[in-house]
Amino acid sequence: MGSLKRSRFRDLLPSLPLGSFSSGPKNSITDIPHVTASCLNVRNPPDVMTGVTAILPNPDIFHNPCFAGIFRFNGNGKMTGSHWINETGLLTSPIMITNTFSIGAVSEGVLEYIKKGHKPPPPGEEDLLFWGLPVVVYHVAY
Repeated sequence: MGSLKRSRFRDLLPSLPLGSFSSGPKNSITDIPHVTASCLNVRNPPDVMTGVTAILPNPDIFHNPCFAGIFRFNGNGKMTGSHWINETGLLTSPIMITNTFSIGAVSEGVLEYIKKGHKPPPPGEEDLLFWGLPVVVYHVAY
C-alpha cells in the first residue's frame, strides 16, 4: 500500500469554516500565547502503544484559573473533572489526554505534581487549587 501523505484538515476542505480566527504560524495549539503542550509516547510493541498529552493553558493554572466550558462531540470519549468545570466555569489543572487504562495513573500524576510544586495558601485565604479536580480526557481503548 505505499506511504500516504498526511494532510491537514484545513487543506482537505479549505472552504469549510473552522472557527472565527485564522490559524497561527504553526497551525497548532501552541500558537496561542502562554499555552504549553507536550506529549509522551510509550511504545513496546506488540503489547504497549500508549501515551499522554498535557496541555497547560497558562503557567500558573493552579492559582490563576482559566474560564472553561464543556462540549461533548460524541459518546466515545469521557473526561474527569467535567463536573467541576460545569459548576464553576473554571479550569484549575492541566488538560491531560490519554487512554482508558491510564486514567488513574495520569490523575495521580497531576495530583502529585500539585502537591510537590504548589504550596497551600495561608490560613483564611481561599484558593481554588484545593477544590479542583484533574481534567483527564480519554477515549475508550481495548
